[in-house]
Amino acid sequence: MLEEKLDEVIRNSMPLKIVHEAGVRKLDVGGLAKEACGGTHLTNANQISSIKIRNIKSKKQKTQIGYEIVTTLNQKG
Repeated sequence: MLEEKLDEVIRNSMPLKIVHEAGVRKLDVGGLAKEACGGTHLTNANQISSIKIRNIKSKKQKTQIGYEIVTTLNQKG
């Protein structure tokens, strides 16, 4: 289900913008969500070809998601 939602973000070419909240660098995904930035240097979701969820771990009320992103910037063509 998570991959389906992420595919929707990519299809809709959501803008990606870095914002700072309470001293934390976050990635704003088209105004839908603001999450801690993991080093994203893209400006639009259409630069992503696919996102593959590798694993999801929950421990002590924290969830970690392992993922792999393929960007159009990685592709030769």
